[in-house]
Amino acid sequence: MERLFIFICLVTLSFNSGMAQNGKYFISATLTETDCTNNTAYFDIKIKATDANSSFLLADQNYRISYSSEALVPNSAFIEREGDVSGLVTTDGSMNFFEEHSLNGSQDTIISYNIEHLGGDGYLVKEDQWVSIGRIGIEIADPEACFTLFFHDTETFPPTYIGENVQGLLVEVEEGAYHNVEDCLSDYCGTPSIIGVEFPINERYSTALYPTTTGGNLVFEYTGVTTTQALNIIITNAAGQPVQRHQSRIQNSDKLHLDVSNLPQGMYIFSTLLNGEQVTEKFIKI
Repeated sequence: MERLFIFICLVTLSFNSGMAQNGKYFISATLTETDCTNNTAYFDIKIKATDANSSFLLADQNYRISYSSEALVPNSAFIEREGDVSGLVTTDGSMNFFEEHSLNGSQDTIISYNIEHLGGDGYLVKEDQWVSIGRIGIEIADPEACFTLFFHDTETFPPTYIGENVQGLLVEVEEGAYHNVEDCLSDYCGTPSIIGVEFPINERYSTALYPTTTGGNLVFEYTGVTTTQALNIIITNAAGQPVQRHQSRIQNSDKLHLDVSNLPQGMYIFSTLLNGEQVTEKFIKI
């Protein structure tokens, strides 16, 4: 009897292993807009696969996010806009239905951003394109304060959960990497200002700069640039002095790898013009 039980367990384990995909995710939060007149900061949440071999069919999701109360008001988060996985979604001939997004379970300075997959095969998530999840607004407590906003990993309770649809079964996607936010509202407050690039779904490009803290390698990633463009990148120090310049020609979806290893430790500003719009991001050289 004991041998039979062990055999059944091994068969079940083998079956589940065979069903699982090689999904692995990368999640990004971006400070997109601050409206200091109305005391609100807005953050875009996005997800993609970490590499070409990690595509998966996105199903249930629970993004757990913490933020510091010095700059942002506890219990004030709200969903400003839902993204690609919202309601009835049709892609590549497949239909999916996602429940209305919610912040049920959020408390104090912990946001629980929930999306339930109600039907369909799941939304295809690939390495070469960001999937927009939504935009979160949080009230500003102190426009002069600095803050952090970070995703809970598997070591931080309660952890972020990303599910995929594998032949009708809900399977947890393997944890990848997170692009968190560390910034100071005092750099933007005074008047409403656009920090990053706002992109309505399927209408414009998206960008990301990571890691936000680096010892040498910096990655500028862009998606949806439909025409070939000359990109002039300027990196300035905290005093506003240019310390590096880079030139490249870009099109469609790709990544630019920048070497900043020769820069002294400190905070820097990355800026460029893309489709006639200013893209500005901060990073810290350690």
